[in-house]
Amino acid sequence: MIYDDMRYPDPLFLGQAFSYVSAGNNTNTKHQGEFMGLLSFFTSKNESTAKADIIKNIDIMAAINAHLKWKVRLDKYVNGTSDEQLDPQLICMDDQCVLGKWIHGPAKEYFMDDPKFKILLEDHAKFHMVAAQVVNLVLQDNVANAHSVLRGSYLKASRQVVKDLTDIGKQFHADKAA
Repeated sequence: MIYDDMRYPDPLFLGQAFSYVSAGNNTNTKHQGEFMGLLSFFTSKNESTAKADIIKNIDIMAAINAHLKWKVRLDKYVNGTSDEQLDPQLICMDDQCVLGKWIHGPAKEYFMDDPKFKILLEDHAKFHMVAAQVVNLVLQDNVANAHSVLRGSYLKASRQVVKDLTDIGKQFHADKAA
């Protein structure tokens, strides 16, 4: 990853400089200590700045609304009033929606160690699997079970994704205020 923004020094340069200092090419321990302090400053500042930039890439309220709209779409589909041709093989893919692209893209690198992010990752995947299950049941002419899944496990999965997104949003704003 190469950054052309001054907030992010080139990691290749930092890595080369670290190798130079740690290999003993510079025997002055004062310079080694200064470099390590500088490296620590850049990496901690970069991580914090990068996380903030990544959070800005997702509109949490829009992601919540998009997932809530799936309930209406699936209701219409199950009731036979939808004009949409829904494909369960696409719906089950949790990396195709805006939230999924964010989760599996830029956010994953910086938030993978965050327990709330891991929960969101798992719950979002489950949401897509259950939504695909509803569509599959309709395609199998099993509308009664589709209604049951929609009112049960789908509703639970949807609520959990909304809760996860709300928790992450609160956490980010609390971290930002601190």
